[in-house]
Parts: sequence; structure tokens; C-alpha cells
Amino acid sequence: MRIIIVGGGETGRALCNILTKEGHSITLIEKDQELAKEIAEKTNALIIGADGTEVQTMEEAKISEADAVVAATNDDKSNLMVCEIAKSFNVPKIIARVNSVKNEELFTKMESMEIIPVVGLTVANIKNILESEGFRTVSVVGSGEVEIIEIKVNKDSKLIGQPVSRITKGVVSLITRRNFVTIPKPTTKLAEGDLVVVTVKVEDIPSVVKLFGSK
Repeated sequence: MRIIIVGGGETGRALCNILTKEGHSITLIEKDQELAKEIAEKTNALIIGADGTEVQTMEEAKISEADAVVAATNDDKSNLMVCEIAKSFNVPKIIARVNSVKNEELFTKMESMEIIPVVGLTVANIKNILESEGFRTVSVVGSGEVEIIEIKVNKDSKLIGQPVSRITKGVVSLITRRNFVTIPKPTTKLAEGDLVVVTVKVEDIPSVVKLFGSK
């Protein structure tokens, strides 16, 4: 995948290193020139020392060719601007770090189902979201410890043909199948293409996403 990461903080750097080692094409944008130089000395990824909230910078990063953009700065306003730029270039998957729960609504109001705002974003969360299909955060509960997520049962998922009770680290409340919404029973069996709404603790999101992914 061609992935652009905006923000060279701890999360951005860690994600850059992991994804680069896995063979993804990574471009990391960090506006602090000194920090950008420091990161460039320790990675094979392309590092751009510029402001990721500017269209010109994103064009330099070849955003039109990107499969995903991760807005991982520590400023919600900047992350929102990055999302807006990525949306204007029709980037398939956009992931935003939400630093304050009170700002989450600003991201969810954007008219794009592809924007995935995540409160308390971790490297594990981002990596699993990038590698999964049909994942988005619907809402954040309380102070961010719990999220309501919608996730798709992929064609290679180990959950196909399995009962809802197989999902032990979360509570399944709704299943959408061929545009028909149902409230499942524990014995309801999952099928390829199902959109499943799950209430789950943030720390359990990676394991739930993995369960919906490849066998």
C-alpha cells in the first residue's frame, strides 16, 4: 500500500517504521524540520519536512496515488484539515487521530464514510484498520475507553458461518445484510459481506479487527 502519514510524533514514527519493514510504501510528513531530519536518518521511508495541512505539500507526497492517509498529529484542527485534503483527492481510506473526545463529532460530521476518527489512536489500532476492509468507528462512549464500531465480514474471514457468540471481546448489537438490518441472537450465523456493529473496549479493537480479517 502507498500510505501517507502526517505527524512525526511517537505514533507516526512507530507506524512508519513498522509499515516500512512490512514492505509498504510510506511517506511521512513532519513540519518540524529538525525532527524530520532526525527521522529521515533512521528510516528508509520518504520523509518530507513540510506542513501536511497544505495542499502543495500533499501533492509533493503524491496524495493522488495514495491508498491511505493517516492524520496522526497531536492537534485535532490540523488532523481535520489533513482529512479534508485527503477527501478532496478521493483517498480510499482516511484515518484520523482524535486527541480530544469532545472533537470527535467534528470528524464524524464530515460527509465521507471513509474517514475513520479514532480516539486514543495507537499503532496497533491504525495498523489493523489499514489492513482491514469496511471498518469505521461509529461513536466513542464515555471518555474514550469504549467504541462502537462497524466492521465488515471479509471474504476470507474466519467468522463466516460462525455464530455471533464467536465474538467474545465485544457486544454485537446489529447486523446489516443486503440492506436489511437485524438484531442478532447469539446463535445468528455470520455471512460474507455482513456489516456488524460491535461495542468494544479500545484495547480489544485490534483483536476484534483481526477476527474479521483473513484466516
